[in-house]
Amino acid sequence: MLLTNSRPVLMAAMLLTAAAYATTATAQFQTTGADVSPVLSCFYECKPGPQIQGQNTYRQVTTLPIANNGEVFESVEVNFIDGNSNVIATTRIDLDARDVDEMAVCNTIESITGSAPPRSGLIHIGNVSAPGLQEVSGVYSWIKNVNGKFFADRPEPYEGRVTGIAKSECTYVASPEVKEASAVPIDGAQAPSGPPILVEDTSDDSGQADLRPLPDANGYYCRRDPAGFTVEIGNVGIAASSPTSSRVTFTDGTGAPITTTFSTPALVPGGSWIEFPISIPSGCFAPNCHFEIEADSIFNEAESDEVNNLVNDFCLG
Repeated sequence: MLLTNSRPVLMAAMLLTAAAYATTATAQFQTTGADVSPVLSCFYECKPGPQIQGQNTYRQVTTLPIANNGEVFESVEVNFIDGNSNVIATTRIDLDARDVDEMAVCNTIESITGSAPPRSGLIHIGNVSAPGLQEVSGVYSWIKNVNGKFFADRPEPYEGRVTGIAKSECTYVASPEVKEASAVPIDGAQAPSGPPILVEDTSDDSGQADLRPLPDANGYYCRRDPAGFTVEIGNVGIAASSPTSSRVTFTDGTGAPITTTFSTPALVPGGSWIEFPISIPSGCFAPNCHFEIEADSIFNEAESDEVNNLVNDFCLG
């Protein structure tokens, strides 16, 4: 009888314990802020191999693919850390919109420091704000560890003998530990710096402008007040643009398009041009007012990304 009567009490205690654990776990997850951290952390391994005919080799190396999933040019600071928490080298990688490069970690460290890299360590990657525009959080990276036999002076592992490969995701450093990306270049301020050694460099669009309509601070393109409608065209590329034409097309109550074309001057990287006021045609709100904005509408500028020139949005009626 004692066992039977105590079962509900035991079950209630178990449920309370589980609920308390879930509450604690949720609270811990909410306070880490890792999902909004501006800093990625990855690990690397540079295991030396035997000398072959006087040449140094590795038996395990790490390469680091770094991708920019965003729509604007982005730079990232990369710090290499040894097993004793020391930043031993730093580099910067520039990424065009939707670009991906792959860095040979061991070769980059050796090139910058002039000595053999540590056998293992950490890499911190900090997203730097896009020049003159908005902070970009689209940069991501993952780890590729390759086993085999590789000559130390050849960054591409597949030019050696590959016997195995493993991939792993990088993780975000919790924001209570690192609150802003500027911590990465600050931490590496005293370390030697140099260019990265890239296995893959797909940045074949470098040196070009990239024009696109810019939204407001909330990400909306409907920017209007009683005086009229506002359009902003920005250059999110890494080169200056020439003068271009832009347009905004509204739809009136009958469904017919009504287009306003305007000239956009030459823009430096990170620069923008605001066209205001533009009249919204009567009858556009039926009940909402739909519109289309296109930068470089007559295609006279060779750009690194032609896809992002056109946006569609609407203003609530």
